[in-house]
Amino acid sequence: MAHDARTRELIQPDNQDILGNLPMILQIRPFKHFFPPVFVGMIIFLAGIMAGSLRAEDVILHLKSGDLVSGQVVSETTNQLVISNAWSKVLSIPLAEVSKRETVTVAVMVAPTNAPAVKPVAAPPPPAQLAAGSPSVAKPPAPKGKWHGQINVGLDALFSTSTQQDYFGQFNLTYERAYASNAKKFFRNTSQVGGDYQKTDGKVSSNRGNASNKSDFDIGEKSYGYVSGGGGFDEIQKIGSQYDIGAGVGKHMIRTDGFVLNLEGGLSYQSEFRTDDTSSQSIYGRLAEDLTWKLRKNLTLTQKLEFYPDLIRSSQYHGDFHVNLSYGFWQNLTLNLMADENYNTDVAQGVDRNTFEMRFTLGVTF
Repeated sequence: MAHDARTRELIQPDNQDILGNLPMILQIRPFKHFFPPVFVGMIIFLAGIMAGSLRAEDVILHLKSGDLVSGQVVSETTNQLVISNAWSKVLSIPLAEVSKRETVTVAVMVAPTNAPAVKPVAAPPPPAQLAAGSPSVAKPPAPKGKWHGQINVGLDALFSTSTQQDYFGQFNLTYERAYASNAKKFFRNTSQVGGDYQKTDGKVSSNRGNASNKSDFDIGEKSYGYVSGGGGFDEIQKIGSQYDIGAGVGKHMIRTDGFVLNLEGGLSYQSEFRTDDTSSQSIYGRLAEDLTWKLRKNLTLTQKLEFYPDLIRSSQYHGDFHVNLSYGFWQNLTLNLMADENYNTDVAQGVDRNTFEMRFTLGVTF
């Protein structure tokens, strides 16, 4: 009996002893038992949300050209950002061309382990298979082209020992558009139409007209190709009609905000029909240089030099030199000092090989 009483005493200790030792029991109890499993599940759930948010980052880029490009970031360096969208798997955009960047974060929810399985949703069909009128992913806007134009007019009148009236007009139109794949590369097209009519002492001393078009497209960071064509007439030079077509390559030697220098080389086929019943057709090489120099905010110098050696008749050649100093004096109005010189070894009989002209014009840019 004594043994059973001792056993009951060990198994059922006095309540006072339990209460007295309660602080020690609570200290010895492992700390982990005070975190219910639901807290651990919440931590895993929040970590899943953060990881999903970092994984699915979309951006909207505002380019300096005014275009918007959207997509998912693939990689980013100090110089460029690579994104991917429904229209291009890899699209590289220089950071220098980005004026504003918007980040759209899409959180990917991670379901708890005891949540019912979600039936996978079929991926949307490619854009080409979408039915008309059905919702689809918006195509990133294509880069917008920019138009630039200038009209120059000149009118000179001299009444003295001799009388002279000179009427001059010129229209230039340029279109420029950046590549969708690379905002630093461009397609450019320049068209020009001009004419000059002059009388001296009642006799026509100048009567000519011309038109030309040149398209060039960037190939590399500095290299580009071009195609050109033109035509016209010149009564004083006895040219009833003439035309030329050509192609070649060029290089942007210097390209900054205030100074641009290009070098070009190519071939040109030229045909000329004269009023004295003679004609001239040949293939020429072409070496050219042009520059644009912004001397001041409202003062710009443009210059162009072209040399054409005859590839069939080695003794024949011709060259053209043009320079223009433009001063913007009010809004989009300019005063222009223009100079042109032409030299040609193959001219009609009785025509000077060299011509030089200088004139002032009033210009309107748009």
